[in-house]
Amino acid sequence: MDPVRALQHALYRAAKADPGRRFHALSDKVYRRDVLERAWVDVRRNGGAAGIDRTSIADVQEYGVSRLLDELVADLKVGRWRPSPARRVFIPKPGSGELRPLSIPTVRDRIVQAAVKIVLEPILTGRYVAVFFRVPPETFNTRCPAGTCG
Repeated sequence: MDPVRALQHALYRAAKADPGRRFHALSDKVYRRDVLERAWVDVRRNGGAAGIDRTSIADVQEYGVSRLLDELVADLKVGRWRPSPARRVFIPKPGSGELRPLSIPTVRDRIVQAAVKIVLEPILTGRYVAVFFRVPPETFNTRCPAGTCG
């Protein structure tokens, strides 16, 4: 199994087994090299405009993805990483002439955000998915005549 998937699976199982468990020290999982590489793949696949630093995904590839990820690992490990301000643009709302604000983070910040999502999502899914999709018994009983819904 892919190491990132194995990490996600372990976090999911731990959250599912004990919904009251508190997860401490997840930062070491965020700055794992394999997690950041997966985050980069997600960010690259999503595309998007350059942030306030005007660095695009193509610029990162030219600079060297490995080099950027090494810098991110080092910054995250020692607590030096800080998110940059987001670039604010206004885009038209569909169906009207109004404009709505859109904040565009830098590529570095998007990679860190994606890494945090990779680590937190299995914990939150394991803990809360049953609550989100719970069907009240009275709804279940009115939709399923006696003996027709397992």
